[in-house]
Parts: sequence; C-alpha cells; structure tokens
Amino acid sequence: MKSILAGMLIMFTSLCAQAQSDGASVEYAEKPFVKDNIFVDLGLIANGPHVGVSATYSRKLSKWFGIGGGVQGYTLYRDNGVKNPKFVPSVFADIREYARIGKGQLFFMEDAGIDFFKGSTYSSFTGYSEQIHNNGVYVGIGLGYFYPINENGAGPYLSFKMVNDSYKATETRFGKKYETGMVEGTVVLSAGFKF
Repeated sequence: MKSILAGMLIMFTSLCAQAQSDGASVEYAEKPFVKDNIFVDLGLIANGPHVGVSATYSRKLSKWFGIGGGVQGYTLYRDNGVKNPKFVPSVFADIREYARIGKGQLFFMEDAGIDFFKGSTYSSFTGYSEQIHNNGVYVGIGLGYFYPINENGAGPYLSFKMVNDSYKATETRFGKKYETGMVEGTVVLSAGFKF
C-alpha cells in the first residue's frame, strides 16, 4: 500500500512540475472557468489500508460554486458484527466550493447519498445477535487541490475526505429486540485527474 501511495504522489508532483516548467499554467488559471468538470480518482483508505475509486461530475454555476453527482466504491462497512471491512458502492449528490490558491484551485466537497450493501446477521454464544438492514446513508466531506496543465482546465489533483455510512440494525439482547442506528467511517487520501 505504501508503494501505491508513493506512486500517486510521484505522478501528481511530476505533472505539476511539468506544468510549471511550461510556464503556461498562469494563462490557464486566468481563462474563463470550465463549467463541466469530471473528477476521477484512486483513493487510499485508512481502515486497512484498502484502495477505493471515485468518479464525480461537477457543473460549475459560478467560478466558486458547483453541483453534481457521482459514484464511488470504498471499504468502510463492518460485516457480521466484527471490524472486518467490506467494499461498498455508493451513489451521491455533490456540492463543491472553489477558491484560487496560486496557480491552482482549492476545492471543498460535501456529498450525500446511498450506500448499497446486503444486510447480514451476527450471533454470539452469549445470546446477543445483530441483524444489519440493507443499504445505508452515505455522507462525505473533504477538500482537495487541483492544478491545471492545459488550456481546457484539465489536470491532476489530490484530495482528503472523511466518509461515513449510517445504517440501521436490530440488536437482540437477553431476548429483547432493540432498533439501533450505527455509523461506520474512515478517511481517504486520493490522487486523480480532472477532465
């Protein structure tokens, strides 16, 4: 996993260095904003570590604000009552705020959507059991830094976000059933490319 992270960082820094050596990135940063943006990344997830993927479409309504949606797959769900992470795909709505930082852009993201997974049941010899219901509510927040390398506004980016899955479960203790809400979460460091 360390070699994957090192590879992502090398790719990002080499692309940024190339853009700076061309001397044209200031011109790109000053052009009118690109309205339609697609962010695709590979993320290193802290709970393992594991690798996840994400693709987000963001439509800029102004230079500083955009809305959109996306799909992703991260490992963040506990399976059968033990901390045994499980890959969970999600569909979400996305809000982004943008701020110029030097020749690049800082962006803040807030996501909300649905996680898709099949529920499971865990039982122990003590009489405790937990029935996890299907699907959950996904919430993610984070920030990233994007660096344009051509006149179309494409370029590499790094992002850091916290992702959470909230779901319902039915717990049985000493013959009594309780409906409970659960939250599982992790952090993700991603490297990707904006088209």
